[in-house]
Amino acid sequence: MQPSTSIKSLKDDKVTQYEEQVKSIEIDSRHLNNAFEQFERLSKHFLKSYSSMESKVTQLSKKLACETSLREKTAEEKERLGHRLEHLLNIMPVGVIILDCKGFIQECNQAADLFFTQEIVGVKWSVLVDKYFVIKDDDCLEASMIDGKRVKIETRSLEPESGQMVILHDMTETRKLQEHQNRNQRLSTIGRMIASLSHQIRTPLSAAILYASHLIDYPNEQQQKKCQDKLLERLSNIDKQIKDMLLFARGESPKREWCSIKNFTSFWINMVDEMVSHHAVNYVKKIDLPDDFSVLIHKEDFSGALMNVIENSIQAMSTTEKYQSMLTIDISVNEEVVNFMINDNGSGIEPEKLDEVFEPFYTTKQNGTGLGLSVVNSVVRQHSGELVVRSKPGLGTQFVISLPLRKITH
Repeated sequence: MQPSTSIKSLKDDKVTQYEEQVKSIEIDSRHLNNAFEQFERLSKHFLKSYSSMESKVTQLSKKLACETSLREKTAEEKERLGHRLEHLLNIMPVGVIILDCKGFIQECNQAADLFFTQEIVGVKWSVLVDKYFVIKDDDCLEASMIDGKRVKIETRSLEPESGQMVILHDMTETRKLQEHQNRNQRLSTIGRMIASLSHQIRTPLSAAILYASHLIDYPNEQQQKKCQDKLLERLSNIDKQIKDMLLFARGESPKREWCSIKNFTSFWINMVDEMVSHHAVNYVKKIDLPDDFSVLIHKEDFSGALMNVIENSIQAMSTTEKYQSMLTIDISVNEEVVNFMINDNGSGIEPEKLDEVFEPFYTTKQNGTGLGLSVVNSVVRQHSGELVVRSKPGLGTQFVISLPLRKITH
């Protein structure tokens, strides 16, 4: 019995081992199946992700191709625009110079080259100015070159970049044409001027001759003095009319010199004081001038023009009562410009006549030549100044004459 039981027990053990091995294989098989399933799922996911990525790469490639094409077109457009701007710059009638932050010339167009006799790129602008430009007394708004050209110079900042742009305008022919036109205009008025002069001088001259002939007929000193005063008045009137005529006929700019604005004002105010002392008007002057400014001026011509304005104001107040008449002169400097402001409370000027008062030979006075304010306007323009007139009928007139100044450097 024992051997049989032992064999059976052995068999049972082997069966048990076999079953355990089978179970282990089944477990491993399930794990493997799970692994394969998981791998298959991951493979499908990777394939799907790869397909999506491939689609995105395709879209991005197309977009990149479009962007590249657009950039190429933009670059071509910019290049064409650059060539066009360069061409336009070269055919411009004005000289254009580009300076770097240190004042050296980086670029210039063909018109700029014509102003100089050397290659200017790489040269410092200040060196060219010293070499090719000369300082003249009448160089207020323009510059003179050694070859006779008149040049208007403008500068522009290149912000936000550093450096400057210099623009050169050749004003030589323009100035010649203007001078020619002015000469023609003056010649066209010579006939009117001569006729007006002969007519206007005839009356005071006849009166002067009459008063001169009466001088010997008056034994009384008082009567002689009265006659002498009237004779002097008529001769002074003739002298003024001739001076106005000559000043108007001359036309060209007189030789001007730099003068301290304080010195000129003192010179002119003395003349005003003398004139006003002979008239029944109240007179106030307000003068506020710094010491360090000068003006480019022809003292006699400009003071004469100002005196014309003063005389006009005094005549406008001739019908005003003495205690009511008021002549005010206000002289001040504002931002390197001197302003001569002359106010009166006379008869004033009608609005529709304000533009006509500067026309040659226009006058509302019985014995006037119509040249007074025309001469004033001409002299102010010759001094690169500005003349403004404001007036209200019955209330008075204001003349404002402005001139550019230069700061005196020590």
